[in-house]
Amino acid sequence: MIFYEHAASINKRVKAIPAVREAENFGGKLAIGVVETLASNKFMNILSDFQKQHPNVSISLITGTSPKLLEMIQKYKLDAPFITGQTKN
Repeated sequence: MIFYEHAASINKRVKAIPAVREAENFGGKLAIGVVETLASNKFMNILSDFQKQHPNVSISLITGTSPKLLEMIQKYKLDAPFITGQTKN
């Protein structure tokens, strides 16, 4: 049963690959929150590479503290936060 569940999970992911490939030209707005300590050259390079691969995506980068970014995602003002430290579940 455990093997079956694992195999079914892998099968679902494999079936998703063509859909992801078809969506390579996706676009829209993406609001990313990041704590200032993570807004380093490496992070910015990764973001730049993403932007080059997906030019139809308009990225907004918001910096702030971890609690502030968590508050923003709870209020649906961010799509993804990159934070540090522990969070409450």
